[in-house]
Amino acid sequence: MIAPRHLLVLMGLALGDLALGCAALAYLPDRVPQHWNWQGQLDGYGPAWIAALMLPGCIVATVVLLALLSRFGPRSGGAASYRAINGRIAIVVIVALVALHLALLRAAQGHAIQFPNTALLIIGAMIVVLGNWLGKIRRNRFLGIRTPWTLASDVVWERTHRVGGRLMVGYGLAILLFALLGPPWAGPAVVLVGALAILAWACIYSRQLFIRLQKPV
Repeated sequence: MIAPRHLLVLMGLALGDLALGCAALAYLPDRVPQHWNWQGQLDGYGPAWIAALMLPGCIVATVVLLALLSRFGPRSGGAASYRAINGRIAIVVIVALVALHLALLRAAQGHAIQFPNTALLIIGAMIVVLGNWLGKIRRNRFLGIRTPWTLASDVVWERTHRVGGRLMVGYGLAILLFALLGPPWAGPAVVLVGALAILAWACIYSRQLFIRLQKPV
């Protein structure tokens, strides 16, 4: 599923972020900011260990899972190319999670940071990058737009991912725009509505394309 060199990078990112969280724990107050309401206002505090260690723990668990899944990935002649793109995509996602953790630690240390807006900027940038790479993912059962119809046809998979990649880029840019210019509640709303819209589109588009391709010429 993922190239070995990319797994090494992922492990380095995960363990580095975990070490950073452990080091930061000694400098954090007992109670730190951990929740913001729909208007972007801080409205909840929690124990420091959650801010310092929970997200790094999730990142480590994710990387371990990816390493295990990679052992069962396809070994055919064309596997190397999409194992590489899968690895680059995984690195982008983990880098985004590490960036979110760094922003959370900054907020926990009392720095003036608008965490909700920062999180939206990170998420929007990640989606733009992933959208640019989506069309390069080969058909597999682990990563990509996996509907019954994309999994049943290479043509449906390729076309759905090519169009879906453009939609994801627009989706990510919309998140960035609302994070910078929109009202506080708009960013999360755009994330949720956009994700549901793309999910619905993927199911409808791939099904209709699959049916059309099955019809005799």
